[in-house]
Amino acid sequence: MGKWKWIQVLSGVIILVSLFLLIYISDQRLVLFGFALWMLALFAIWIWIDRRIQRRKLKDAQDEGHQALIRALTYYRHDWMNDLQVLFGYVQLKKYEQLVSCIDNIREKINSESAINRLGIPSLTAELVEFNAASRDLELRLVMGNEVNLSSLSIQPELIHRLVIDTVRGFQIHSVPGGEPNTLNLTIERMEDCIRFDFEYNGKYRKSELSAYLRSTILENSRMAQIESENELREEEADLLFRIPLFA
Repeated sequence: MGKWKWIQVLSGVIILVSLFLLIYISDQRLVLFGFALWMLALFAIWIWIDRRIQRRKLKDAQDEGHQALIRALTYYRHDWMNDLQVLFGYVQLKKYEQLVSCIDNIREKINSESAINRLGIPSLTAELVEFNAASRDLELRLVMGNEVNLSSLSIQPELIHRLVIDTVRGFQIHSVPGGEPNTLNLTIERMEDCIRFDFEYNGKYRKSELSAYLRSTILENSRMAQIESENELREEEADLLFRIPLFA
């Protein structure tokens, strides 16, 4: 039973008991005493119900967190097994010229995963890991232009979190699945007076819908937060750049 349903039930009980005391008991002091006892009992029941509801919500949140972790581990295990199978296949077929590109791809994945882990904003790291684990049609790669710990900057972590996630989700929603996963490369680099977030998308996408999404969801909010932005949408390519000023 929901929380508000319990409120309705308790309110009804209070009203019924109050009417009973007023009608059938003539001693006013006894009425007040009984009413006070009923109120205390109902208040205790209400606290017990509320705590049960909060414990259930906490358990549901923990279960969802565990499921997200399992999905991420499953994704990375499957992804690494695929890379190893491709690598061993080239070795067995003696296609040594293909090994260089395969190893470069593995190295880029390692660097990207390492960069995500070093972002400095745990909630953003967790959401990007979960995104890569859940997304099948869009692969996110992160590059740190230099050592940047986002939590040490004079910028609200929530602003960075919202900017990055809204942009990634926008590309995911408006991408068009193809044979190979589309790619979204994000380069984060600290400059002298700002921090740059450079998104480079490669793959098919719905250009007009993405443009409308960027205008309504991201660019307008960016101007309100004094974030400079540039974007260029081309056929099967898109570039989006944000500059967030650093304040002393």
